[in-house]
Amino acid sequence: MKRFSLLLLSAMVLTLGACETKKKEADKPMVTKAKVGSVDCNKETFDKYIGEAEAALAKARSVGHEWVNTAKEIDTAKELAGQGRFDEACKDAHAGLLQGVMAYRQYEDNKNAGPRF
Repeated sequence: MKRFSLLLLSAMVLTLGACETKKKEADKPMVTKAKVGSVDCNKETFDKYIGEAEAALAKARSVGHEWVNTAKEIDTAKELAGQGRFDEACKDAHAGLLQGVMAYRQYEDNKNAGPRF
């Protein structure tokens, strides 16, 4: 009986492990950027990231769906850039960009949420 249970459990694990769901186009990340750590962050790179982050934040705000820490990330990035710490500033600006984009995406995904009768 133990062998049968072990065999059945192994078959279930292998079967379920082999199942693969196909990702829809919407499941792909909207922002495809290189890792910030691999980019030489300087003033020009920072200006690009901060501009994109502020645009993403404005888009999320336009629908009333801003995440709590997005503006804080952007403000921190600006402070770090003012101190000349561009590597850290780029990371915070990139985090703000991703949060802004994901906040808007969350709004789009959930705008029609509700009970279905």
